Amino acid sequence: MTGVDWFSYKQSIGDRTELFRSIAGLIWPSRVLYLGSYVDLSPSMVWPGVTYVDVDKRAKKFFSNEALVAQQLQNRIYRPETPEVRFVHGDFNSDLPLSQNSFDLVISLYSGPSLEAALRYLAPNGVLLTNNSHADSSLAIVSDSLRPLGAILHRSGSYSITTETIDEYFQFKSPSKVSQEYLMTQGRGAALVRPSFAQIFVKVR
Repeated sequence: MTGVDWFSYKQSIGDRTELFRSIAGLIWPSRVLYLGSYVDLSPSMVWPGVTYVDVDKRAKKFFSNEALVAQQLQNRIYRPETPEVRFVHGDFNSDLPLSQNSFDLVISLYSGPSLEAALRYLAPNGVLLTNNSHADSSLAIVSDSLRPLGAILHRSGSYSITTETIDEYFQFKSPSKVSQEYLMTQGRGAALVRPSFAQIFVKVR
């Protein structure tokens, strides 16, 4: 089993620290949950308390090396506060040793289908950050439990968030064809009028 760490992983996916920094102006959560995180430590560069969940054994090995994790978080934004990093090894669609309805922010990027799990752990009025991989954003749009809050744009390596005039980022090009059953069957997101890197929702029920 090949060892991995966050620094090497960033070489393939890029550093998402700026993504979470852009969201920090909108929400400063006490408890963050990252579903399907693999070894992406970038939320802990911004927020002091993050729980990571992944089924991959390489992620388990990385997070078990507390000295390495601490070393790779040395340049975090909120210094000198010590980060609280917790890792849960398991399938997020199964029962996990986590309190339901307790996280202020749930992150799920390219990890779906994860909406059911996200809603299980997201606190009332909590925020969900997800994208259209595996239809997660599309399913969130048609969900009665969530309301659109903003869109994340990614251009030229930088991230920005827009919370005004966002309707087109949450509108399907062919709305008559889209339903929860359709999306679950297709396993991929439906085309939106204006695409974005990710979408932000708030839990309303």
